[in-house]
Amino acid sequence: MNLKMDAIKDLENEHPIASHWRPIIQLAVDAFSRGDFGLSTPIENIQPVPVDIALANKSYVADYGEVLISLPEETWETSCAQWMGDYWQIIVDLYTEDEGRSDLVLNGRVMEKDGNISIEIGLIYVP
Repeated sequence: MNLKMDAIKDLENEHPIASHWRPIIQLAVDAFSRGDFGLSTPIENIQPVPVDIALANKSYVADYGEVLISLPEETWETSCAQWMGDYWQIIVDLYTEDEGRSDLVLNGRVMEKDGNISIEIGLIYVP
């Protein structure tokens, strides 16, 4: 059962990523899995990815030596968001063809204005 989960504004604790953000994040990771780290086709609610971030993410994934795949449902069990006062910091566990859940994560920020969200893609890295 997929109940809509609201984003929680809690400065003290991490919480699951809001369910209505998940399809948007999924679209970005799908593009990354095709090698499109700059999101050449814009995705609604995601800010354009700066060239330096896109190139760094492409390089980090290449250096990691695995191929990213679409996010399975279980990624949301371990990925999290934390309210930072003006935005949510998100950490999304990434999956690869050979490993399944990998050591790689995607970080980013989710901003909210007038009931709409805007997602800023950050770095892909091994924490």
